[in-house]
Amino acid sequence: MRNPGKPLQFFAWLVLLLGISTQIAAQQQRVEVQLSSHRVSIDESVILSVRAYSLDAELDVSALGAEFDVTKRSSSRQVTIENGKRTSVVEWILELIPRRTGVIEVPPVKVGSEQSRPMTLLVEQPASGTARDLYIEASVDVSDPYVQAQVIYTLRVFQDVRFLDASLSLPDVEGALMQQLGDERSYQQNVNGRNYTVSEIRYSVFPQQSGELTIPSIILKAVVPVDRNQVPNTRTRTRSLTRRAQNITLNVRPRPDGLEGSWWLPAKDIQLQSEWSEPIDALSVDQPVTRTIHVMAHGVADSQLPTLDVPQVDNISIYADTPTAATNASEKGMLSQQTNTWAVIAQVPGKLVLPEVRVNWFDTKTGEARVATLPAETLVVNAPDGANQNMLNNNSASSNTSNTNGGGVIDQATASGQQNDSGLNANDTDALVEQSEPNGSEQNGVSENALSNASTAIVVSDGNTWRNIAFGLLVGWILSLAGIWFWWRKRFGKTKQAKPVAITESTVDRFRRRAGSRAALEPIKSACQEGDVSKISQQVLAWGAMVWPESPPTHISDVAKRLNHQPLSDLFNDLDALQYRSAGGVKPVAVESIPDMLKTAVDQYQEQQDKSTEANALPAL
Repeated sequence: MRNPGKPLQFFAWLVLLLGISTQIAAQQQRVEVQLSSHRVSIDESVILSVRAYSLDAELDVSALGAEFDVTKRSSSRQVTIENGKRTSVVEWILELIPRRTGVIEVPPVKVGSEQSRPMTLLVEQPASGTARDLYIEASVDVSDPYVQAQVIYTLRVFQDVRFLDASLSLPDVEGALMQQLGDERSYQQNVNGRNYTVSEIRYSVFPQQSGELTIPSIILKAVVPVDRNQVPNTRTRTRSLTRRAQNITLNVRPRPDGLEGSWWLPAKDIQLQSEWSEPIDALSVDQPVTRTIHVMAHGVADSQLPTLDVPQVDNISIYADTPTAATNASEKGMLSQQTNTWAVIAQVPGKLVLPEVRVNWFDTKTGEARVATLPAETLVVNAPDGANQNMLNNNSASSNTSNTNGGGVIDQATASGQQNDSGLNANDTDALVEQSEPNGSEQNGVSENALSNASTAIVVSDGNTWRNIAFGLLVGWILSLAGIWFWWRKRFGKTKQAKPVAITESTVDRFRRRAGSRAALEPIKSACQEGDVSKISQQVLAWGAMVWPESPPTHISDVAKRLNHQPLSDLFNDLDALQYRSAGGVKPVAVESIPDMLKTAVDQYQEQQDKSTEANALPAL
């Protein structure tokens, strides 16, 4: 007889085994979380680690959005097989930035059907005074700028902790243009008795519309070791820090009403500089001379500079090249330069006046409209030497002819006067005078004095004397016409042949003026005084791009090669090597001599061009 308790016992064991296996499976499928710290300041981030065991699902972090900003997210997967059992682990690393201070609950996160346990986080006010290991500050030089005027935004990072990694996020400023000025500058500063390493970065901000403008905070993210005294290695425990600069609001003012001119140029300073290729107090007619005008502006970009109006002057032809412009971004702000080149040709002798050059601008420091002015220039123009000599010869020939005829008239008049006394009556004299007047007035420009002298001669002479006088006047008139024609041809014909040589000389001189001017070399000089090798190379290449705009050099050695100056080439080679070597380098005095050596190389390059027979050796500027 069967035992009725055995089936019940077997069923009980089966239920027990199923319960145990369910518990084991439940233990294998789980979600665990861990915070890098349970106490942070409002300007720090905290790392949340999420591990999902034996779960094939995505992480849901939507619950975190109420109290935190999730700024970074990464994941990894690991699969292990032990005693025939397969185990998978997926880990997510989340960087959280708290939105408020106080006790904040970190809500559960979900992976599939499983979720983590909740946790708490204490968020405190940022440390102040000497308790701060890392903080940043932001400031502007002016809080109520004019529209399109430069605002210098300065960011300073104070740190007394070693960075293993760090980055800055530059905000997108809506309604403004933002650009870094120069390189980062580092120095030491003592704040409330604690020494900090300060990293300072400056930016230029150009508001493009009036009204209220907010510059969002720049965020610094840094990875630092947990133990500040530990030497970093691959097993160093780290923590992430996040620091934010305060938001800055600008009240942008519109362009004032009633300003002269249509061009709006808000700047800190505008200067004009004029150069001539040669002295203008001893010019000749049709002699080209080059005038170079530099417009130097502090606090504006080169795109904001207006194009100078070419003056229209009677008896002067002025031909303008396309202006060239460049901008140098230093820690003091934008410094722009525009170079205008005019070919000036006087067409008549005498004193010719070029009007003053005016640039209307607005002084952002004083809030006043100003005018940068170059005074009027007076050209002293002489007639061509050949034309003067021809005119003197023609005048001399006409004078000699007049004197010869005059002498004959006087002699004949004396002799005829004796005949008149011997019997020529007054009626005959009046008739001769009336007959000679119409003939004399039709002699193609014969003067009244000549006509009077001829009439007197006719009164006291016979028919042969009249023919001699008429012939002499005709010869003098023909010689005068020939002299005028010769002078005209020499003047205009010689000018047309001489223009190509004059234009070539003007191009060479333009190169020398542009490359060796103080304004062109000033950025290089400033970089040399700072001693920044990288900045020196950048400024030399910028100088080369201005001098050779059609084919800018790509390396500083190319600049020395084009100038064909061996000492400069040797110095540039040392300068280039200094950028990539930790030892060795050039002496400071050699670096400071770069602007002078460039000026010398430009002058010598000019001399080589004068000796060369190739008229087009210089690139077109």
